[in-house]
Amino acid sequence: MPDMARTWRRMRIARRRTARLYAIHLSAATWIALALQAIFVSAYLMDPLYEDVRLLPVSGKVAMVLANAAAVVLWFQLVGLLLWRWNRALRAGNLFSLLGLLALNAWHLQRGWALDYTVAVENVSLLRFAASWRLIAEHFTPLRLAIYAGGAAALAGLAALSPWMGRWPRPRRPIATALLTLAALAGLIVSPWSAHNEATYLARTAWDFYVPSIDYPDLPAEHYPYVVPAATDLPTARQNPHRPNVFIITMESFNGLFAGARTPDGREYTPFFNELCARGLYVEKFYGDSVQTPRGHFAIMASVLPSFRRKVSRQYPNLHVHSLAHILRDRGYHTLFFKAYENLEFDSTESFTRMLGFDVRRATTRGELTDEEKEHVWGWGVQDDIFYRKFFDWLDADRAKRLAEGPAGGDTRYFAMLLTVSHHMNFNKLPRDQQYLYPGTTDRREQFANSIYLADRYLREFFGQLERRDWLAGSIVIVTGDHSFPAGEHGYFVNEHGFYEENFRTPFVMIWDGHVAPRTVSRVAYCQLDIAPTVLDAMDIRAANHFRGRSMLPGDAAPQTPIFLIQPYGGTFLCVLDWPMKYVRSLRTRVELMFDLSADPMERKNVIGDCDGTPELSRLRGGIDTILINQRLIETDRLWPP
Repeated sequence: MPDMARTWRRMRIARRRTARLYAIHLSAATWIALALQAIFVSAYLMDPLYEDVRLLPVSGKVAMVLANAAAVVLWFQLVGLLLWRWNRALRAGNLFSLLGLLALNAWHLQRGWALDYTVAVENVSLLRFAASWRLIAEHFTPLRLAIYAGGAAALAGLAALSPWMGRWPRPRRPIATALLTLAALAGLIVSPWSAHNEATYLARTAWDFYVPSIDYPDLPAEHYPYVVPAATDLPTARQNPHRPNVFIITMESFNGLFAGARTPDGREYTPFFNELCARGLYVEKFYGDSVQTPRGHFAIMASVLPSFRRKVSRQYPNLHVHSLAHILRDRGYHTLFFKAYENLEFDSTESFTRMLGFDVRRATTRGELTDEEKEHVWGWGVQDDIFYRKFFDWLDADRAKRLAEGPAGGDTRYFAMLLTVSHHMNFNKLPRDQQYLYPGTTDRREQFANSIYLADRYLREFFGQLERRDWLAGSIVIVTGDHSFPAGEHGYFVNEHGFYEENFRTPFVMIWDGHVAPRTVSRVAYCQLDIAPTVLDAMDIRAANHFRGRSMLPGDAAPQTPIFLIQPYGGTFLCVLDWPMKYVRSLRTRVELMFDLSADPMERKNVIGDCDGTPELSRLRGGIDTILINQRLIETDRLWPP
């Protein structure tokens, strides 16, 4: 027995000497973290959220697993080397690290995507609003909270009671080893390769945010290269003796893949929108140029690609633009922006829409609702049919006031943009009696289908109100989406990740009875940048502008030109679409992808290797420079002269 005790003592001494001699030591906290990460690495390899992982070969996936483990080992090694002298501090450091890792993993499980620093920092101001907290809380059921709280309590108990959580062998060269460990960890974080570790992913996206590795091309010599003077010498193509009222309805999160589609049992998801398509100019392949409402509104109104680095609405409040609203306001239009959500300060909407040229900017507050109408406030705000009625009530009151001031008040023309809110994530707050397609469902795609069907049903109210007012006859009405939103097409339900069709496809129809002939554009793809030029073309307005889009009135007779799509999150994916070929580049990993949408509509097969060396690939790669130049022009305020 004494011999065995001496043997164990020698083994402990040998282990301590080995830990002091070599750079790597696996503490108890390290083993716990590795166990946690082993669970999530398995999920990563099967999770469609990670597009670049899905496309990796087996060797790449093995390397990813090793890099993930290395990130965990290096972090806890660094904690141990910095705090080895102080038992309590080491316990606290290990506990804090484990709880942080658990929280990030829980976020991923509940939200469906890893926490991106860019998403967090760009939207942190939204936490001032209760709706944002409700949105986050919806993902954490009491049972899930109990599970995570139990895990956190177990880790806290280990830190408090287990002596191993506060032990670290005395290093021979602590400073040098800590510096080497820090350098290795930093190198892993800033390298183009992703370890798909929650903590290093958050750190990497923070690095990308503050230290972007972007090779910008040279800017054009002209100080304002987008500016086009008024084409007064062009012949008049259409004579319009009167000025129509113009309404643009941007329906929240309008996924274009649902327009014209049916449920498995044959019911239409958007029956009323489908009816509208037969009345106007309908574009089958229409794209939102980015994600999120302010980016969509910027593309629509300014006809300029939105920023992929920080939102224009918040980062560039003094940017000089000459939008569609400015042009119509210069021609006597009263410009209006109405939103169904109750707070105009949410996401800097008030200042942003003022910058875009809207004279009147209004939110639908509870104070203007009757008691009966307040019963129809759910989700993110009042349901869309009531919102439409409130908008027309305001129009009636404004016109009556103008008529009272003199006969000329009847000549006032309105340009209005409306933003709905009923079809807003998480698409699960619909009243039970309005869940028409799938009553009582808990399936996320079916909830999305219920929601988009209801928003389409409410849209009837707008046209019903419009048709009741003779003074609004002959108005231009455009129905589109502020952006699209995934509904599980590739397994996820967030628009902060992914570059697929469901991230960008959104419907478009333009109705102007007697002026724009009803037809469907099925061959040529268009995008939000093309809306403002189309309105000006239809009204035969030849104004100076900085628009980067083109008129959609030629429809399929026009040649296909590149469409630029921006996913600012999840690694920043920039896309150039020349239908049917779609080129994708990740700014973070430099991964390049190419899809043939006609043969592969679900974007399963990367054909970049088959296109290597072709003129088509070179041309699409060159399109990325267009996006980068656009970004620099925004950052340097070179869209429109002050």
